[in-house]
Formats: sequence, structure tokens, C-alpha cells
Amino acid sequence: MVRPSEVLARYELLAGTVAHMVALAADRQWEHLPALDARCAALFGELQAVPAEGLFPRELERMVHLTSRIRGHQETLRQLVQPQFLQLAATLRSVVRDRPPA
Repeated sequence: MVRPSEVLARYELLAGTVAHMVALAADRQWEHLPALDARCAALFGELQAVPAEGLFPRELERMVHLTSRIRGHQETLRQLVQPQFLQLAATLRSVVRDRPPA
């Protein structure tokens, strides 16, 4: 369980991990994304269990800034990954369509 004093550190780690995912996706290093996605999911789960109360105003401001940055990186990541999923889906449809009947 994360204590309120550790909340900002988790947000920083989450923001850095998502930014790293964007860099990897931009370089088309898809094989590294699942492990980082799992790390993000674990961090997010930890953060959901901790209320933001107990943070000082500056800490809350930093948390809001990090959340905004994370959302921006998530959108960039979606834009990079979505075309790959669409291409994969098209390839799978083609394989199924061209497969000889059983």
C-alpha cells in the first residue's frame, strides 16, 4: 500500500514510464511495450488505493501537472500504436480469408 507521502513519487514514475513508452513506440520497438504497460497498470492500481488527501497544495499542483502530462503521453502513444493494431487486424483478416476451407 502506498502512503500519501509516496504518491508524488508514484506519479513521477508513471509519467516517466509512459514517456518512455512513447519514445519506444516512436522508434517502433513494440516488443518492449507490454512489460512497461504492465508496470503502468501496477502503478495505477497503487495510486487508486491512495486518496490524494494529506498532500500539501504544491504537491496537489504537481500531481495535477503530472496527470496532465501522463494524459498527453497516453494520447500520443495511442496515435502511434493504433495504426499498428489496424494493420495487424487487416493481416489477420487476410490470413483467415485466404485460408483453405477445413
